[in-house]
Amino acid sequence: MPGFVTRNGQPYPSFGVLGGDMQGHVQVLTNIIDFGMDLQEAGDAPRTNHHGTSPA
Repeated sequence: MPGFVTRNGQPYPSFGVLGGDMQGHVQVLTNIIDFGMDLQEAGDAPRTNHHGTSPA
C-alpha cells in the first residue's frame, strides 16, 4: 500500500508498507516525524497490531 506525504506544501516522503490486516502507515510516519528515524529505520522498526477483543 503506497503512501505520500507533504510538509509545508512540499513533497516529504513517499513510502509503502505491506497491506492486508496490518496497515502501518501511521506507525511509520510516527517513527519518522516524532522519533527522528530515517525511512529505512522507520520501516524496519517493530510495529504493533491490535486484533480487537472478543465479546464476553
